[in-house]
Amino acid sequence: MRKFTSLEMNSFLKQCTFRKDHYDGKNALYRLSAIVDVQSTANSLIETVQKLTIKLNTLTVVPSEVVVFPDRVEIHWYTKGYQMALNREQYLELLESYLSFIKEIDEFEVKFLDRCLIEDPDRTVWGAPNEIINFKPKFNPDCFGLEGNKIKVLFLTEKLEMIA
Repeated sequence: MRKFTSLEMNSFLKQCTFRKDHYDGKNALYRLSAIVDVQSTANSLIETVQKLTIKLNTLTVVPSEVVVFPDRVEIHWYTKGYQMALNREQYLELLESYLSFIKEIDEFEVKFLDRCLIEDPDRTVWGAPNEIINFKPKFNPDCFGLEGNKIKVLFLTEKLEMIA
């Protein structure tokens, strides 16, 4: 899998849609996400998820959650505590670090799930004392990922139809 150069990452990020409330100094960050297309693998869905979960447990930043759909697997790294980006440059630096990290996950074609850039922030920090807010979040195990012993794996294999 090819690695992004810093210039390529910057170019990719310029094409993305961002919510300003992700880096406005009022809201805590929520999560960063990735996606794996499982339709292209020769293994069964269960085998693929088992191998992926084993691989994810070896990473320096272990994800919090894996959500399994019939055609894809979403991987989510939730924040720990209050992680807050104060400006766009700081947020872009965090995203560049994250993109570099997921590109290093070998054996699986892991791609950035840019939907996380437009999700509602998890919570405001108005009631939180400054001592518990991290104003310089990094993509590392202190700021993101698994809290506890096991990655939460959710299987959403049934397609839901809307009833009119």
